[in-house]
Amino acid sequence: MITKEEYLQAKESLQEGKITQDVFLLIEQKYEQDKQRKNKITSEEWSKDDALQKRVKNAETVVYKAVFPGDTNHHNTMFGGTVLSYMDEVAFLTATRFSRKPIVTVSSDKINFEHSIPSGTIVKVVGKVAEIGRTSMKVFIEVFIESMYREGSELAITGTFTLVAINENKRPVAII
Repeated sequence: MITKEEYLQAKESLQEGKITQDVFLLIEQKYEQDKQRKNKITSEEWSKDDALQKRVKNAETVVYKAVFPGDTNHHNTMFGGTVLSYMDEVAFLTATRFSRKPIVTVSSDKINFEHSIPSGTIVKVVGKVAEIGRTSMKVFIEVFIESMYREGSELAITGTFTLVAINENKRPVAII
């Protein structure tokens, strides 16, 4: 675990040229991860709290959308920006349904485009609460492709979004 003092010392060492930018970035990344980890509710705590489990389950969100030609790019597949906006919307809905507080997106992490989404298909966007912090939460999103005329679906895209609960002054507030 990297302490705040160690992080600040590394920052100073970078400015003095004692360490490289790459080394500092690794230290900074580890420091941020440790900071986040300290404020999370663990899955073990979830399993002991029936009310929390129920809130997580009730917050799961599923939205279906048809893919029309206006949603596609020059390859006749869904434009990445459009599907990302769907994912962000479902992440927002999931986080809002869980917290029942004003929510903003602060990041989208590791979006994996496994398969293209052709025009004339249906997409199913599923959001599930993945982690809960003090003021933030991570929502895992899956996008599935369905044919309009055949049964079955295929996973196309996954990603994780981090959202924060805010007050009327746009400052972070406790989620639960």
